[in-house]
Amino acid sequence: MDKLSASEALFGFAAWLTSLEMPVTFSSHHEAGTAAQLVGEFCKANNLAEPRDFWHLNLVHPTSRPTPLAPDTASPIEAGEPS
Repeated sequence: MDKLSASEALFGFAAWLTSLEMPVTFSSHHEAGTAAQLVGEFCKANNLAEPRDFWHLNLVHPTSRPTPLAPDTASPIEAGEPS
């Protein structure tokens, strides 16, 4: 089988997360260790290479969220909670 492309790996990882029994929360307010552990597990299962040195220098984060939040994940303000 051919190696996964970067986008295939990202879609595959997201698909795997949605199939997990236990919910996983990622945000700037949560411990990153769980996310890193899941990424490592996925990479190992798919025989993906380790990140290269200074890989983060080539990374670009989107400046805005391209899709609206799902209806069941309202922000604290939308949910009526104080910010």
